[in-house]
Amino acid sequence: MSPFQSVIFCQSPADLKFALEIYERRKSAGAVLFVTFEVDGMRRFLEFLQLPNVVVRHISYPVDTPSLRRWGGNWALRKWLRDILDEHFLPIQGAEVFYFSNEIEWVAPACLAYLSRRNHVSWCSHHKYSCVPTTAFWRHHLLVRIYRWISGAEFEWRQVEGSPAHKHILWFRSDRHGIAHRPLTADTSTVLRTYAHRLPLPVGQRNALIFENPEENIADDYEAVLRQVFQMLVVAGYTVLIKPHPRVGHSPFVAACPVQMIPAFIPGEFLPMDQFALVLGFTSSALGYVARENTERVFSLAKLLHARDRQLMDYGVNYVAKVAEGRLRFVESLSELQGIIQQRKGMAA
Repeated sequence: MSPFQSVIFCQSPADLKFALEIYERRKSAGAVLFVTFEVDGMRRFLEFLQLPNVVVRHISYPVDTPSLRRWGGNWALRKWLRDILDEHFLPIQGAEVFYFSNEIEWVAPACLAYLSRRNHVSWCSHHKYSCVPTTAFWRHHLLVRIYRWISGAEFEWRQVEGSPAHKHILWFRSDRHGIAHRPLTADTSTVLRTYAHRLPLPVGQRNALIFENPEENIADDYEAVLRQVFQMLVVAGYTVLIKPHPRVGHSPFVAACPVQMIPAFIPGEFLPMDQFALVLGFTSSALGYVARENTERVFSLAKLLHARDRQLMDYGVNYVAKVAEGRLRFVESLSELQGIIQQRKGMAA
């Protein structure tokens, strides 16, 4: 008998609210296995919730990746992966398996291809961008064959629409493994309320939340702009709270600024926005998601930056605007931001 009736893959922090919505629907069917990858914060958050009848397993990526040159390393990766698959998934059969993303990485697709042989697997997509087939060089085609040999999964190269032309991503061909595509339509608002993490903040304190991610530092003036924003908020009487990225944390300079840190493993969407008079960020998906229901207090600072790569910045701006379903406002100048800070001072958090 299979030890789990449901298996839910969390491949990025943005998956968590959808994963928990599926869990709420499936928990009465029997034991649930959550599988997280690379971002250890997802494992920590799921274990922090202490969900009944749930097991959480985390798979860290190996340091090496499949290579055209290091065949000894490729053999080692193949053996490592076979051991992982047998250890975590061999006893599971007849289960319902759910996952959310076909792009970027290769370890989760290997697990899904393995599970698809004896289980029913569904791709529950929620991402607000599309990936299209793209012309690849001969070395890319050869590399896909190596990925297939190591993982047992089918891949091809694709490009995210609107991204820089040189950016290729590895795309899992789930259709070749009989995996059904089920776009998500469920309302996750109940899940976000049920599992919300309310911070122990003093009553009457005026708080500003900032989503900060060192990978968004693609401008020479990023640090200077952010330090100026901190100063403006502090002078106006705000307590500034930083929400680091769950995978890469925060920029080193932020730790020396007059701010407080929220644990990185707490997903931004699970923070009750009524604790903050003002919410700021740049192009993170979390900022886009919270803007949908909190338009009056959520703003992006991305257009304040002088990006080194304009095309990359434009892609980030368009992406977060799409995630926010057009409800995210972009600050155009520091003087405009000063006005917003003063206006929000008189608003209840």
